[in-house]
Amino acid sequence: MADFETILGGFGVKASASALDRAYDDSGGYLGRVWAKNRDVGVADHVRAILGVLDSKLPGRVPADVMSALIDAYARPILLVPPSPRCPRSPTPSPSWRNRGAPRLRRSAPNVWGFGGHVGAPI
Repeated sequence: MADFETILGGFGVKASASALDRAYDDSGGYLGRVWAKNRDVGVADHVRAILGVLDSKLPGRVPADVMSALIDAYARPILLVPPSPRCPRSPTPSPSWRNRGAPRLRRSAPNVWGFGGHVGAPI
């Protein structure tokens, strides 16, 4: 969320680290309601949810380049962490994972970004 503070500050929106942390935590309510319907949202919707908690009109005021920077800042950490050897999608999964799927994984879900239906795909 430190990147959010910097990016929003460059756009003229002051948001403290504690306000961003609260907004991140509070956006979980929106996400929980979506997930309760067995749906998922894209990264842009996660970012809009956080911005909406800070200020309900902020998501509509943020220009495309700022939104793009916020989306990149939000998504970057997951891309920096390599898959665990225990992950079924890892190049060398452990034998115990070969024929097991996560309980929420829908086998017919499209393979989005190489995560086998876990990310960005409706389930």
